[in-house]
Formats: sequence, structure tokens, C-alpha cells
Amino acid sequence: MGGRNYDIGEGTFNMVATAAIIDPKTGAPSAQEMIDALEGLGDGIAVRQVAQLGEALIDSFSSLPFEQRNKYKISALGDKQALGGDGPGWKPTYRELNDMPTDMMAIEDSSLFMRCLMNCCGFGNMRPLKIRFMTNNGSPGLMINRPFNLGGSVLCPHQMHTALGDVYVGKVEEDFHCCDNYFKRCAQQACCCTSYHDIKVPVNAQGDMQTKFKLEVDLCCCISGRCNVCGGTPCNNDAIFDIYEYGQGGELLGKSGRIQKTYAGYSCFALGRCCYQYDNYLLQFPQGATPEEKSLLMTAYEYGQGGELLGKSGRIQKPMLVI
Repeated sequence: MGGRNYDIGEGTFNMVATAAIIDPKTGAPSAQEMIDALEGLGDGIAVRQVAQLGEALIDSFSSLPFEQRNKYKISALGDKQALGGDGPGWKPTYRELNDMPTDMMAIEDSSLFMRCLMNCCGFGNMRPLKIRFMTNNGSPGLMINRPFNLGGSVLCPHQMHTALGDVYVGKVEEDFHCCDNYFKRCAQQACCCTSYHDIKVPVNAQGDMQTKFKLEVDLCCCISGRCNVCGGTPCNNDAIFDIYEYGQGGELLGKSGRIQKTYAGYSCFALGRCCYQYDNYLLQFPQGATPEEKSLLMTAYEYGQGGELLGKSGRIQKPMLVI
């Protein structure tokens, strides 16, 4: 079968269409159950990082560089939508988020030694890792790989690669280019607390990549016009980050989705989660997004976390001011 192969850290993944990949054991399309689950998520998802008592206790009473593998619960938003759109957005409470049924799980795959070592060196939020997604009945099919990169400001942009079954569907990459926008992006990060991240898809069998979406992470109020300062905390309940869509010719089509970091109400539970950076996010998909596009946008969410976009090593973090 033709098409360029990509090695993203665990086997080789082909670029051809998802439906053309056949599981030799079952004769069914590879990762079909995951594809069906992605379609079933509808127009948006809520993502909650699972609070881990052991990690919280060690953080509270010692300075050990210990961190457990991050875990996430993913639920379909149903008829609700994130803030920042045309209609009324949702400001969920802690209880409302906690009571949502789990449609998918995501679990970090990394070694304890690597997590402790990278935390000791101050690079915990940039550590190499994989994120494996599973459907409600435990079926895998979606995998994200993040290599260790120092960041675009040192010309080593953060990246995350996505494979759906045996198919490489694209990557999320920090928007830093040496001969194009380097000084502009440095100034935007330093002066405006704003970073940009390209969501790229393969466009041909030769492996050429094209930007399909761009994520704008504005942690201030300089560019987006919204006040995202201290967003997702008791000081500011919500922070909203826009997703822009591009056409096949590279033209900007406009805003098509968004990510909302939410504090989820004022309670002891919400405050505890905030203090230990167990964050809550709503991701609004672009209208008509395919399973492949949804998987890439979910990568952008994880990327934000892991690349210091929007929390701590596995969560969306404060944007890539980490360099």
C-alpha cells in the first residue's frame, strides 16, 4: 500500500486513508471502534484530569520530584457548548462536571525514572511521553507521542504526533520558523503572553504537511480581546482560547472552535483541584469535524498541557513561555 511512513516513536504509521487500513486479525478496519467513539463525541468534549491523592500528598509535604502518570476522563458535551461562541456558553460547576458520564479515557505512558529525572532538571512539563486513548470498553486505537524538545525560542519547537490505528493523521507544532516569524513570535510571547500552535495534516503521499487549524493561546488580554489573566482559577473562572481553520490553499477561513479552561464553580473541591493543577477543559470542535480532525484537536489540548500551553506536564499549561 502506497504512502509515506512516519515513525513517531512506536512503530511505523502510514499516511493513507483510515478506511484502507485493515486489521489482519479481525478483517475489520483498524481502530474502527475508536473512530466510532470519536464520531459519537459530537460537537464538543469536557476533559477532566483525574486527581491523584498520592501525588498531592507528596507535593504537600515534601520537595521530592515525584509525579504519577496523568490520567484524563473525557465526556461528550451533548447540547452544551464552550464559552466564546455565538450561543450561550456553559459554565459548569464541579458537581456537574463530576457527574458527566465518561465516554473515553486517556492515560500517560512514561517511566517513573523519566518523570522524576525531568522534574529534577526543571523540564517536567516537556518530558517525552505517549498518551493512549481508550474507549469506554477499553478498546485502544488513538495514540499521541510527544518527543522532548526545548521550544521554538531555541529553534527546537514543541511537537506532538498523532496516530489513529495504523494511520498517521498529523501533528501539532509550535509556530516558530527561523526565517519567517521568529522575532515576531518571541515578542508575542514575551510582551503579550501569547503563543500559536499549528495543527498540521499530510496532504500527499510524499509526506508534505499543511496547516489545517491554528490554536491561539492568549494568557493576557492583548490579542484576543478577552481577559484570560489567571483563567481557570478563583480569580477568573474561565479562559478561552480560539482555534482558527485554514482552507486547502492556505487561506484563513476564520474561527471554527475553541478551548475553555474552567475553574468549575466555587467549592472546596474546585479549589483543591486548582491548587494541585488538576484542570478542567471544554473543547468545542469545528462544525462537521471528522474523527481524524477531532483526534488532532484533542492532541492540541494535550499538547497545550504538555508543552506548557495551558497546567503541568500532562495538562494544558501556561503557554509556551517555557523555552
